[in-house]
Amino acid sequence: MPKSIQNQTANQATFTANQSVLVPSVGNTSYTLQRCGELHKLFITDDQGERHYYLDNGKVMSDDVFSDLFQDTPANRQALNALYGMDYPIQNTDTAGRHAINTNHLQPPHNPNRTVIDVSDVDDREVIVIPSIDLSDVACSLESIITTFEDLGDLFYLLEQGKVDNVGSVARLTQSAIAHISNLAYDNYQLLANTLKQSSYAVKEGI
Repeated sequence: MPKSIQNQTANQATFTANQSVLVPSVGNTSYTLQRCGELHKLFITDDQGERHYYLDNGKVMSDDVFSDLFQDTPANRQALNALYGMDYPIQNTDTAGRHAINTNHLQPPHNPNRTVIDVSDVDDREVIVIPSIDLSDVACSLESIITTFEDLGDLFYLLEQGKVDNVGSVARLTQSAIAHISNLAYDNYQLLANTLKQSSYAVKEGI
């Protein structure tokens, strides 16, 4: 009996870069695996340009029980069509019996249950998908920085008008505020720069 994908040796790298795979949790087509060296993971890119990352054994997380990836073979296409109502085209070939899925071990594929909001333009050649929480953190930090600058502007106006008596204390407060917003800005710069390192728009180091 042919080996099922799930029953292959655990220590063996089941999937490799440039391999064609079926991913029912993503779509009704064949995907080509690529290697992300920085993350030490394999990934596919869906029709919306979003990357989906996997371990070499096809799992999303190391403690997942089942693989999300299946070798692209006619037998696997037929089995997935029957089990999940997929619509993979079936090609007649004498290799149909090789690497067939063991249907007794199949479970519903991993479903990240997430919403992807694409605000890119159709002519964008490169798109980065980042968690909304990270984008929210950046927006909140920028709001805090803007508010601090506005407060400092008001303070400098009072100094100019001679309405501040304890200039030394105000100077120390101003120095503390500037150090705070500088650290806040740098943390957010690092977040965005590290993400852009994976793209063709990497930020030149210099801060």
